[in-house]
Amino acid sequence: QMCCNLPPPPPPPPQPGMVQANAQGVYENVEVQQFLQTYTETEKDAPEDTRQRLSEPAKFLVPDTTLNLMPSMAGDLLMSLSEGGLQYLLAGARANVGVKSGRYMFEVRVCECPRQEDAVQPQVKPPMPRNLLRIGFGTMNAALLLGDAEDSVSFDS
Repeated sequence: QMCCNLPPPPPPPPQPGMVQANAQGVYENVEVQQFLQTYTETEKDAPEDTRQRLSEPAKFLVPDTTLNLMPSMAGDLLMSLSEGGLQYLLAGARANVGVKSGRYMFEVRVCECPRQEDAVQPQVKPPMPRNLLRIGFGTMNAALLLGDAEDSVSFDS
C-alpha cells in the first residue's frame, strides 16, 4: 500500500551526454553545462579606444558607386538596377570612411532579392548566380568591384 504523503524519488545522477530539463523547463546538455562552469575566456577585450570619433556617419557617396547602382537619399541603402541588360553587371560601392588598424565590425542586410527572371525576356537565360553579395575591404584606390586585384579582399555568397 502506497502513501500519498511521500515525496517523489530523487532523479538519477546525470550521465555524460544526458539531456535534462533545468528549473525553467529548458533542456540542457550536462556535458556542456559542466564545461561552461570550468571554462575561462582566453581572449581579452581590447582596451578602450580613446581616439576621436567620426564627425559624420559612414555612408555611400554617388561618385564612389558603379553606374548601375542606385543609392537611397539617406545614403545607407543601395539597390542595383536590373532592367535593360543591367542585371548582367555587378554593382559596387565604396564607403566614405576607412580602417587603418584594429578590429572592426560592419553589418550588411539584404532587404530584397528581386527575381531576375522578371527582368529578362522569356527566351533569354537569367544571369548566374541569381543573387550575389560580395563584401570586403579595399585600399582607397582599389576598384569598386572587390577581389579582382591585390589591393582588395572580399568574401561572397
